[in-house]
Amino acid sequence: MASCVFCGLDAGAGSDSHGACVDVYSYGKKWITSMIGAFVSNERELRELEYAITLVAKFSYLSASQVRSVVMEGYKLAIDQALEDHLLSDEEERCLEAIEKTFGLTKDELHKADASLKLLYARIIRHIREGNLFEYPTDDMQLPFNVQRSEIVVWLFANVDYYEQRTRSRVRIGQHEVSAELASLYLRSSELTAEVVEDEQMVRVDKGAVGITSKHIYFAGSRKQIRISYNDIVGFTPYTDGIGVTEDGRNRGSHVFLTKDGWFTYNLVVNLARHR
Repeated sequence: MASCVFCGLDAGAGSDSHGACVDVYSYGKKWITSMIGAFVSNERELRELEYAITLVAKFSYLSASQVRSVVMEGYKLAIDQALEDHLLSDEEERCLEAIEKTFGLTKDELHKADASLKLLYARIIRHIREGNLFEYPTDDMQLPFNVQRSEIVVWLFANVDYYEQRTRSRVRIGQHEVSAELASLYLRSSELTAEVVEDEQMVRVDKGAVGITSKHIYFAGSRKQIRISYNDIVGFTPYTDGIGVTEDGRNRGSHVFLTKDGWFTYNLVVNLARHR
């Protein structure tokens, strides 16, 4: 008979664990994750929380490495909860830094969990709302576009798919739709009438770099280069992996930039447009 992998006692025939031990183990992991996650939204004494986690880990059969992994999951949850209102306050940032210090979370661990980048994004958004701009370090790189002297480059996105809204014209003959070229040939030998039908569609135009500055959105690809002033933008559309902007005026149209991080891109551009 095998021993229980959690408590070490006899687990019975054909089993390597007790059901009750599995439940305790699972509950301990969930409790630690939720308590770390709630730390930034509830005033708690971190030392007391650390002591409670040590006790729960002991009675939940969690090893030191497992506790560290669960704490990291709780830390990521804490970030998500802090950003539920799309803002990171000074107090929330201090709480997150306290968790890092108390549990000794390393930069490498935070980087692998994408936690450090999330915090950087949130910090940049907060500073923009407060009227202070982070400047992207561009001293050692050649920008693919020319910015104005008074502009600050806030962020650069690489390998961005760029889409434009295009109007597609089709001709409806009876119950069928054909291109305008085919319609002209068909109607010459027919007495049928035709109706022009137009629809809008997003067409992938190019792939390249997107620069977000204090005044404009730049795109530089192999076939297309554009500059969009915040003053000419009349609408923003958030996507999970990017942002859509609609221009007003003579060149009115919609553009979509897929940056792979919709939350940051949308909040970055919208706040720059509103707080510049």
